[in-house]
Amino acid sequence: MGAGTSGEGNDQVQNQCGIAKSHAYTIITTFMMDGEKMIMMRNPWGSTYYSGPWSKSDSRWTNSKVAQVPFGIDPRTSDELGVFTIPLATFANK
Repeated sequence: MGAGTSGEGNDQVQNQCGIAKSHAYTIITTFMMDGEKMIMMRNPWGSTYYSGPWSKSDSRWTNSKVAQVPFGIDPRTSDELGVFTIPLATFANK
């Protein structure tokens, strides 16, 4: 499944969370993490600069949180594959 972001111009422009405007993303899956609805997404460019809640450097990532992420993906290191997790509420508002 896919998702896209709105915006004018080219997809080199990013919002404050590092999500490219006027760009398409692949939705890999959705999942619940401690009651919060999350989306696992992939940027087809093969890299991501997402820097919002639950980004790779978010200090809330613990091994027990990572264990709740499907497919054995570790969101702390998957950015080089273009894969990131984002709360559904954050994505819907960006």
